[in-house]
Amino acid sequence: MRASGWLIVGVVLSILALTLVGPIQREWRRVGFDFAYGYGARPTVTAIEPRSGPINGGQQVTITGTNFVAGKTTVRFGDRGGVSVIVLSSTRLTVLSPPSTSPRPVNVLVTTPAGRSSNTPADDYRYLAAGTGR
Repeated sequence: MRASGWLIVGVVLSILALTLVGPIQREWRRVGFDFAYGYGARPTVTAIEPRSGPINGGQQVTITGTNFVAGKTTVRFGDRGGVSVIVLSSTRLTVLSPPSTSPRPVNVLVTTPAGRSSNTPADDYRYLAAGTGR
């Protein structure tokens, strides 16, 4: 077969692959299968306890949500990484809050191989000024 014949075969196969793979991927995502190495759906955060802690960090925080993966989950408090993340189950984990540069609210985001949790009011955490309790 001449080079132009192989080119036509390649184009036809590429079009078929795109035509078939797109709907299959959409269907797999609809039923909850994500392509991130089979780790399922992105994590969610539904509650944080306590919702505030000291500016110097070290507060143990329990996060409730979904799709946490043991050994493959990280937590961020704003722009800083949480310390000692322990996944207790696919719906519950504990983490120590990192220090902050100022008293302020931050979003707590959980990341797994399937992606990062969305920002919601349930993930709000507030750093408190040292010695003030607020």
